Formats: sequence, C-alpha cells, structure tokens
Amino acid sequence: MTTWATNNKVLLLNTALTYNLNENHYCFWKSFVEKIVFNLIENMNKKENSKLVVFLWGVPSQQIFFNCISKKFKTLFLDALNSKEQKKFKMGKLIKNKIICIENKKIFLTSHPCNMSAWRRFKKHAPEHFKLCDIFLENNIWKDFPKNNQ
Repeated sequence: MTTWATNNKVLLLNTALTYNLNENHYCFWKSFVEKIVFNLIENMNKKENSKLVVFLWGVPSQQIFFNCISKKFKTLFLDALNSKEQKKFKMGKLIKNKIICIENKKIFLTSHPCNMSAWRRFKKHAPEHFKLCDIFLENNIWKDFPKNNQ
C-alpha cells in the first residue's frame, strides 16, 4: 500500500475503515475520512493542472466527496450530471455508472459492492471503470514516473 501511495500516487480509502457485525462504523470514521478527503482536494486545488482519479462507490463516498469539494467544483460536478441525476443526488440517492471529467480529474460513480443487488450492478460497471481509470493513469499520471514492478 505504501508503494502505491508514494510511487504511484494511489490512495485507497473507504468511508468505514473497520467492520463489526451489527455496528455502524461509517459514523465512527466519517469525520476522519472527511478530513483526509478535504485535505487531498485542497492540496490538489493549490497545484496547477493537478490530476486526480476518484472512485465514488456508494452513497456515503459520493456525499463525503461532494461535501469536501469547493463551491466552484461543486457547481462543475453538478453540471456534469443530468437533471434526473442531480435530483437523485440532492436527495441523497445513489448515482450509478457515471463517469465525470472535470479539469484533469476523472470521477467514477457507481454502487458499492456491499450486498447482492449492489454487487450485481458493481460487477457490471466496475470493469469499464477500471479500464478507463488505467488508461487515464497511464496517459496522465504514471507516464512521468519510473516503472515500478512492486
């Protein structure tokens, strides 16, 4: 994981970092995850032409990301959604199989693979998202880094 983050500029983050049956760990980790996302977005905004790929799988990740981005970026984010998706998003509902490109940032939205119904949707959309993410990373981020086979 350290190699991914330092050499390849990849951060894997979940809205709940622990799990116990019958306990809601999302609430426990929410403020911590929000701080990480907010700092990441703030640092990205300070750098010109900063590039970022974000997978927003599930409503909690979509909402946390939206709450942490700047007002300007929120407008661009909402403008990338059609009117039906905007209405759903504002009601706190899931946006499925959407890919948004804003200022060198690629954002993939779909369901989280947490139960059978979500898993079926996730399984349908994830391969396309991973493929497009790989292309974006290869062409925009990793091209400037030495190859790392670790």
